[in-house]
Amino acid sequence: MKGAKNRLGGSMRTIAIAIGCVLAVGATGAVAGQLITGKDIQNGSITGKDLSKKLRSKIARTGTAGAPGTAGAPGQNGTDGTDGTNGTNGTAGAPGAPGTPGTNGTNGTNGTNGGNGSEIGPIGFEHGGYVTGNINGQNGWMMTGPFDVAVATTASFADAAGYGMGAQALRMSNGTASGSFGDQTFSPGLTDPAGEPDSRILGSSGDLQPHFDASFKIGTTQATPVQTGLLMSVSPDPGDGSRMSYLRFEDQGDGVHVFFDDVTGSADPVTFNETDIATLSRTQAHTVRFSINFVPGPGNDVVQIFIDGVLKATGTTWENYYRFDPEQAPGNRVPSVDQLLFREGGSSVPANNGKGFLVDGVQLASAAQ
Repeated sequence: MKGAKNRLGGSMRTIAIAIGCVLAVGATGAVAGQLITGKDIQNGSITGKDLSKKLRSKIARTGTAGAPGTAGAPGQNGTDGTDGTNGTNGTAGAPGAPGTPGTNGTNGTNGTNGGNGSEIGPIGFEHGGYVTGNINGQNGWMMTGPFDVAVATTASFADAAGYGMGAQALRMSNGTASGSFGDQTFSPGLTDPAGEPDSRILGSSGDLQPHFDASFKIGTTQATPVQTGLLMSVSPDPGDGSRMSYLRFEDQGDGVHVFFDDVTGSADPVTFNETDIATLSRTQAHTVRFSINFVPGPGNDVVQIFIDGVLKATGTTWENYYRFDPEQAPGNRVPSVDQLLFREGGSSVPANNGKGFLVDGVQLASAAQ
């Protein structure tokens, strides 16, 4: 091994000397006399300027390409690019063919029939904003005269405790009475009046109906003693005192008597017929009802009076009075009705002031029979 090293060292020196001679002979200018040593070759300090042109040409020749190196590992993915802009919409396609019709749905239920006529009540004087005191102007009631009529608390009258009325009722007496009509006590009026086809209509704006129905509760403010001279009439009316039927209530020793008046005949004058149809106990309230059918032509209207559900009288209206009596000339037109008139007629009985009758549950209706 030592001998091989010596031989290798000797060879290297021989090669260095040979290259040094070549370089010394090919050098020009300032480097022509510079000696290139084996040490220069070993440490790589020789530069291109130290070589002859011919030697540099040989060294610069391209060597044969080495074998391709192995592929490097894949690089990391780049960041996502920004979204491109939306393309323009394509043209609309042609309409599709119509679809086949769907099956019919089931029929809805029939609506309720509209009612004919109109109605009011029953009026309870403790509801709807009624206040104690003068009834005039309260919820359509009218009473412009000086009469003893007012909304009152039923508790103010001990004997009325079992009447079945509300906390308030309409109290009225003939403490002040008069022969007048238009300033007495009128209930609210129906939108649709009732009467014959040619009847005179006063204030209602609806359709004329052939049937009228009205009811109310009535009782006295005291069971005993009798209120001497106490009376009051109630009539279907158009609001001006043109009464078409009539009931009068009179307090007597054995109870409250009820009188019914109708009109017959076509002579001058016609005949007013009065009948005492019932006597009412003062210890309870009673329900009174008018049922009237208006029939075209004279003397054929039908009035029925029910008290506590029992038919007490059947008669006719006052139509013949308006048709034939000279008091109704000129014109002699039969009025329609749409309300009730509560009238304090005759002579005043001051002792009855603040007492009298209690009325509640007033109900009115017009209908097509």
